[in-house]
Amino acid sequence: MRAPALCLLAGALLAASGPVAAEWRVLEEAREIINISSVLSGRPDLPVQTYKSAGDNPVPDDVWPSYELSLPFLKNTTRNLQFNESAFLASPGAPIGVTSYITTPDGYTWAAMSEAINALWPYDPAAYDPPSSINTYFAGNFEVTPPPGVVKVTVNYKGQNMKFWAYAGGAAPGRGSVALDRYFVTDAWGNEYIMHASGERDAADVRAAFDRAVLPPGWRKSIRRLGRDLVLRPAVSDDPNARFHYLVIRDSADNTYHQVGWSRRGSLAAQVPGMPIWGSLGRDILTGDADGVRDDLMYGGGGGDLFRPGLGTNTVWGSSQAVDTVELPGWLGDYMLVWQSEDGASFSLSGSDSFHTLHHIDRLRFKDGGTVRVADFLGRPRVRDPRCYWPPKLAHKRPLLLNHPGVCF
Repeated sequence: MRAPALCLLAGALLAASGPVAAEWRVLEEAREIINISSVLSGRPDLPVQTYKSAGDNPVPDDVWPSYELSLPFLKNTTRNLQFNESAFLASPGAPIGVTSYITTPDGYTWAAMSEAINALWPYDPAAYDPPSSINTYFAGNFEVTPPPGVVKVTVNYKGQNMKFWAYAGGAAPGRGSVALDRYFVTDAWGNEYIMHASGERDAADVRAAFDRAVLPPGWRKSIRRLGRDLVLRPAVSDDPNARFHYLVIRDSADNTYHQVGWSRRGSLAAQVPGMPIWGSLGRDILTGDADGVRDDLMYGGGGGDLFRPGLGTNTVWGSSQAVDTVELPGWLGDYMLVWQSEDGASFSLSGSDSFHTLHHIDRLRFKDGGTVRVADFLGRPRVRDPRCYWPPKLAHKRPLLLNHPGVCF
């Protein structure tokens, strides 16, 4: 079994690929609220906006414990941070170095921190009352802390670098340095996560909460010490609507974790229908719904990746800064080009059972083992009969041209 790609711990984070120009600040606690307008409008699968107390009029210390808001805002549990320094890059949609702010009706000010898509896994609707019983995304937004055996899965579009000290006070290794315990979770596919925040403040209580958490079957916990400071940087994308990304999970004891290791055997996000699947800044193999017709949205993260989307209608984002490969179901002869951007960086392919829109992809691989350069594939002559559309079994998809000119269903 191949070990997960612990690129962050190994120091091969490819910092040059990600944003690095930001000032480090020591942090201890975060007070956060969430705007769930998209959920209330019936689209819980869309991102919600998250904010942290900051600006000209942050919520006072004596007010926060009993602080309440009205919808569309929800209060997050107090996050006692396990990472020690933060370098904030930008608010969502803002230029690098710019933080945007809002003022809630009570006059307090908040910094725009991230946009997040929340779901629960595994999900059993019978375990929840409405609206959490509607689907996994409603549950992910209304259940602040998941029940035992369940994790909250969050695709977090956040521009922030994070530093975990190896030794107390950020000291250098040596005589007198006190190594810090770090709490890790490994999922059933071999991906690894480090605790970045807890609902508990005292170190002993954090340890007790970690021990108390009940994870899904096949998951495991570990406690380790770092040999040197660990710096996390977000994965990056050429998609202007999803520039930075972290995958975050929350356990049943209100501890939250950032993904730090990527396995080649699968991912947690791929288990949730419609959840975007992201890689790291390193080289990854990302697998979607390979054997079904669920639609996949996949992002490489900037490291030069192999994508394995399945059937259905899929969108894959590689990186303009790396060489990325998409392995498509079926044979080379099954696919035809149906759309191409003027610069050739984006294009769409249709097969008999799938449709793929690809961005910044350099190579295509097929069932017969053949690999072709995208430049060569796009240069092949293609002819389409506009009268021909998808077969009936894919009629629920958008009408797209078939790969057999002149044949209609």
